[in-house]
Amino acid sequence: MASTLKVDQIETPSGVGNISFAQPISGDGSQLTGVGLAVGGGAVVAGDFLYHDGVEWTRLPKGTAAQYLRMNAGATAPEWIATTGAGIQEPAASAEGDILYYDGSNYVRLAKGTAGQQLAINAGATAPEWIAPATASSGVSQMICKQYGARASNNTDISAPGDTSYLSGYEWTAFTTVITPSSSSNYIWVTGSLSFGHHTNHCGMLWITYNHTGISETPVQGGTGLRPATYRIENFSSTTDLFSPIAVNLLFTPSTTNAVTIMVKTGSTNGGSYPIYLNTPSSQTTDAEDGITPMSTLTVMEIDNSISPSLTNTKLLFDELLIYVPSVCFC
Repeated sequence: MASTLKVDQIETPSGVGNISFAQPISGDGSQLTGVGLAVGGGAVVAGDFLYHDGVEWTRLPKGTAAQYLRMNAGATAPEWIATTGAGIQEPAASAEGDILYYDGSNYVRLAKGTAGQQLAINAGATAPEWIAPATASSGVSQMICKQYGARASNNTDISAPGDTSYLSGYEWTAFTTVITPSSSSNYIWVTGSLSFGHHTNHCGMLWITYNHTGISETPVQGGTGLRPATYRIENFSSTTDLFSPIAVNLLFTPSTTNAVTIMVKTGSTNGGSYPIYLNTPSSQTTDAEDGITPMSTLTVMEIDNSISPSLTNTKLLFDELLIYVPSVCFC
């Protein structure tokens, strides 16, 4: 039969030592005062931890400065470990905006980048790094434009035109352009509107040529054996000086990073009698209706090969030099 024992104090006969109970004490123990806990592992000091080892409560001595508490490899008891390898720690010299990443051993600091930089993986694919943002290519690497509004004429005569007549043509220096490609695989696009005129009863010829230190002067012109030119100039008649400009649209690959000189050249099969006129009619120059002075333009652009221009060239002289009068599609 259960019985109740009421006492104010229980001591050993000598007043020192421990009292053992054969059975657990029921209740929450709130009435027990001055009761110490028998702990294995030596004397308890400030900062120690208690944990149960499966048999009894035992002592985990306090660690040293900056150590971390974790479970041991067998997941049976806690242990102290050194800072190194202890998981995510705050690196020295950390600043606002820094990033932590794992280097294979520890979490380390990547200092914040500068304004506008982007985060990317380095070339070895081992760590992040800050890089300048890639610039989306517009296709046009550089552009040079020449605009000319003065009246001019030239009577260079080429009486027997042939495949190399461009060498004898007159160079209109107002349009001569020097451009240095940034890549040998890039393209040169020449576009513009040239207000040349010549009488219809003789042939006027217009060439666009280019040159650099690695080649001789090279024309962009039609097929061989047929008195080739880039464009034919023939607008005036014997009764009127009305004329329209020549639209220029050429694409070619100079295959160099040397400075490329692009020239506009003209000639006539009877230049002495029928000159080539620029921005002016051959007569009626002061006429209120027909004496208008237009302007001429030539624009030279370097086109980046990364946009893969679509080219079609047919029956051109010097096709083997990669010279094109193309249908152009910037895709």
